[in-house]
Amino acid sequence: MKSNSIGYVVSVNGNHIDIILDNDVLSDIIVYEDSIIRIGQVGGLIKIPIGYTSLIGIITAINLNEKIKDEQTTNYSSFRHADILLLGEISGKRFEKGVTQFPLTKDKVYMLTNEELEIIHLMDRNVYPLRIGQLSSNDSIEIMLDMNKLISRHSIIIGATGTGKSNATTVILKEIAKDNDLKSSRIFVIDPHGEYTRVLKEDSKIFRIKSFEDRNTENLLVPYWALDFNSLLELFYNNLNETQLSYIAELILERKVESATAKGELGLQLTIDTAYPYNLQKLWYELDRKERRTLKDRQANTEDLVHEGDWRLLKSAKFNPPGFGSSPPFIDQSRKGILSFLDSIRSKMLDPRFRFLFHPEDYTPDEKGLVKKDLDDLLFEWFGHDKKITIIDLSNIPSYTHHILVGTILNIVYNSLTFMESPVNGKDYPMLFVLEEAHTYFSNSSDKKNVARGIIERISKEGRKYGAGLMMITQRPSEIGDTIISQMGTIMCLRLNNPKDKSYVNGAIDSDMDSITKTISSLRTGEAILIGESVKVPCKVKYYLENEGFSSDPLVSEEWKKKKPNKDLYSEMLKVSRNTKGVR
Repeated sequence: MKSNSIGYVVSVNGNHIDIILDNDVLSDIIVYEDSIIRIGQVGGLIKIPIGYTSLIGIITAINLNEKIKDEQTTNYSSFRHADILLLGEISGKRFEKGVTQFPLTKDKVYMLTNEELEIIHLMDRNVYPLRIGQLSSNDSIEIMLDMNKLISRHSIIIGATGTGKSNATTVILKEIAKDNDLKSSRIFVIDPHGEYTRVLKEDSKIFRIKSFEDRNTENLLVPYWALDFNSLLELFYNNLNETQLSYIAELILERKVESATAKGELGLQLTIDTAYPYNLQKLWYELDRKERRTLKDRQANTEDLVHEGDWRLLKSAKFNPPGFGSSPPFIDQSRKGILSFLDSIRSKMLDPRFRFLFHPEDYTPDEKGLVKKDLDDLLFEWFGHDKKITIIDLSNIPSYTHHILVGTILNIVYNSLTFMESPVNGKDYPMLFVLEEAHTYFSNSSDKKNVARGIIERISKEGRKYGAGLMMITQRPSEIGDTIISQMGTIMCLRLNNPKDKSYVNGAIDSDMDSITKTISSLRTGEAILIGESVKVPCKVKYYLENEGFSSDPLVSEEWKKKKPNKDLYSEMLKVSRNTKGVR
């Protein structure tokens, strides 16, 4: 093909134009300047020269229009039409979004040369580019993201299982991690399944509940006193009424005030939700004792005690059982009826899986509520290391507590960014929150308080002004909802098949791009449609393959050819299972 002309304009309606492809363009695949180029593809780019400027548009639909030539015969002519959405202009060697002029009918339409594609996709000098892959239709064109807009304006990576979401995320994070100039990068990854622990171990500090033999990670500690009141209650069996809730809340607040007094921090404006140390074991013992005690004499309030318990060992005090009728010992009428709730607290505090929470080493309050390490130490441990990525690996933590812990962890970190008078606020030291399997932290149930959902919504809506960026990775955008998705400045959509999920994606994207997003069911593995503020124009990208076999399914036909595991391997399995549940 000698010319790169492919058709002409037949109608103009604002940013939408209609073109007819030339009859000599017989195939969607042509050879031009020794390159194989696909034309007439939904998502492909075209240009319309106007003077020294070229208008750039994207193909949103292709159709065939047939017109009868002669009513007496069945002869007809066919015209292939393409719907075009104008995106911007090339002037000289620079591409800018937005259109200042419009074409006229009969104006010629051309395909883009490689040089012009490079001009469009090349980031400006004032942009910090992240190289993530190649243009699907032309592997000689590298696709880059604007890092500043990717992080500050939020992003979401969507795709069905096995389509390459984790690989795409890894490519982006490694691109940041390998840049030595970004020495103060702070990327905070919440990893529910431990996927990134393996592939990002060279670039990150990993915190998890670990076994004795785990030398590559740090022990994850999240002190219970950092949880807000509702999150703490959600960990336990809880059918308390308002009176009982108020009673417990008042006592917890009193313990926090006592701890502050013992530390010499008088005049603090503490609330029930302030992350301040207090001794839960001692509080449990005092409440438990009051619920169980019997009295020899009601007037003198004399206890009928058999033996003292031990708050350190979570052993209850024992009292003689109440007498019959009006005979002593008597039931303490001031008890609140919360014994089952207290039993639930004791059960959780004795559960070795929750040692990281209720016995967090140097973060555990002593008898006076004083701690050796406070939240500043915790934040420094998480972010004061020489790595650019911090991973919180939740794989050894019961899944039903994930949303509570994630909400608590995000609250601790995000709140530290919002105090603008602080020397480590988010404006001076921005943070990127990366949430793998983000849909698991959302609940469609209106009667269930979800602390994770609350803080994620808060970051998505106000995080930009505090230097907090959000990147969510999910296979179920419908469970997150279009309200949150609409807050995402960049959408990276890999293959999706579920109609409900596809409709949520379409609802969050400009309606002009509907026809492009309708192609997401036919994307190849590792291929994505990029739309949003971190890319100059919508495009289809083939991500670099960072980790071949990442999250891949086992090849059953090969694995079943192996020799069956012997007893020693099952013994090793048992040892691993018992050593990775938080027992220290």
